[in-house]
Amino acid sequence: MVLIQGLISFIGRFFLSLIFISSGIHQILDWQGTEQILATALNDWSALIVGVDYLQTIFSYAQSSISLLLAAAIFCQVIGGLCILLGIQVRFGAFLIIVFLIPVTVLFHHFWMMQGPDRQTQMVEFMKNLSILGGLLILLAYGKCKKSQKSEGSHSNKS
Repeated sequence: MVLIQGLISFIGRFFLSLIFISSGIHQILDWQGTEQILATALNDWSALIVGVDYLQTIFSYAQSSISLLLAAAIFCQVIGGLCILLGIQVRFGAFLIIVFLIPVTVLFHHFWMMQGPDRQTQMVEFMKNLSILGGLLILLAYGKCKKSQKSEGSHSNKS
């Protein structure tokens, strides 16, 4: 049973990490395109928060630090994803991806500010990210699958 649990845990970690590792690699290979996407998202948000001084300050700093933010995002995705995939420092890997996923979800999937078909599409994307976040929180809480102290068949039955 422990072997099956370990295999299932690995398969789950593989599927959970795959999106982040592949996305991070794609962003490295298309650095300029990814910078442009991030810049557009930050500009869109800056237009939405006119009059909220502290948020405008944060977004102004973010707009001037796009390369640094992108490097940090890629680091969180690739290193976090590899930690989860390989079962090494799984909690740390989950933490890195959580740190990445929360702001990205709000920044790119703000369905509550949209209308029409875009609203529904972005709501689905937002909910998908929340589902992934739930899986990451479980990994953060429990880490990778651990072997049980006793195998299920080794219990003695004394009458």
